Amino acid sequence: MENHQENLSEVKKAKEFIQGLRFQQEQLTAKELDEILGKVIANERPVHRSVAPNRTESPFVISQWLRVAAILILPLLAAVLINGFFSERNPELLSEPVEWITLENPKGRKSKVTLPDGTQVNLNYESQLKFPKVFEGATRTVELIGEAFFDVVPMDTMPFIVLTGEVETMVLGTSFNIRSFEDEGETRVSLVTGKVKVNNTGRAISQGDMFLSPGEQLRFNRNSGQMQIDSFDVETVTAWKEGVILFKDANFEEFVEQLEKWYGVDFQVYGTSAKKWRVNGRYQNEKLDDILVGLKFVYGLDSKIQGKNVIIKFE
Repeated sequence: MENHQENLSEVKKAKEFIQGLRFQQEQLTAKELDEILGKVIANERPVHRSVAPNRTESPFVISQWLRVAAILILPLLAAVLINGFFSERNPELLSEPVEWITLENPKGRKSKVTLPDGTQVNLNYESQLKFPKVFEGATRTVELIGEAFFDVVPMDTMPFIVLTGEVETMVLGTSFNIRSFEDEGETRVSLVTGKVKVNNTGRAISQGDMFLSPGEQLRFNRNSGQMQIDSFDVETVTAWKEGVILFKDANFEEFVEQLEKWYGVDFQVYGTSAKKWRVNGRYQNEKLDDILVGLKFVYGLDSKIQGKNVIIKFE
């Protein structure tokens, strides 16, 4: 059904027909099916008798009845075989295709979404979250590119799984942050509450399952495939979801890059600063112009905002 959308209506009709058949009461062996088919074929041949048939059992009537039986039995046997093949080998082919929802944020936009199970997700800028319209099956699986904070609803029988490239993070009910931007070269899973299991699924040689406790962060290097666990500062990792932008000893390049992504703008810089940049600050829901004005007298810069363009000139 996924690979042949143009035949979707025909496949659905066939599916309804097959699912409507029930053969659980009596199931014939392969040998019995062959014997029935052999009898049907044999009895369909012209009947020759040495004695005159009676009126109720003429060769013509018997032959016609057998033809009808053959027409009915052969499709029925085929349906039994098809039903067994699909249900035993490929049960997912008889189910409805999963409808996925994709939420994508460009730079400058952050959003919050509630998943079908009630899980709350804060999605950062330049990030994409893909999840099914309805969670079905043994797990609740979502796919993430970029950064998101998850507050997962506990379900003991249905683990929550986040796929980020080669890293798979599984939880039952907890809150954690995942950062996996493609241009950063690493994936970071930071656990705030609960417990999570992480493994690198895309490697031939895996380090196995690694478990995190609150306050621990797993860092996966996408080049080497190595994973390591360290401690982390919760506010530094999760402040973004509260509308807080943090700078800790940020140089000028880091400062500009962060503001471009946070506010969705492009910087044009003229000249260079006479002082070494080491910006430390905590700004909550601040306007971009206010941040720049605050740095004007420290680093000797003039700034002007024109739509999505920010012009900075050093004195």
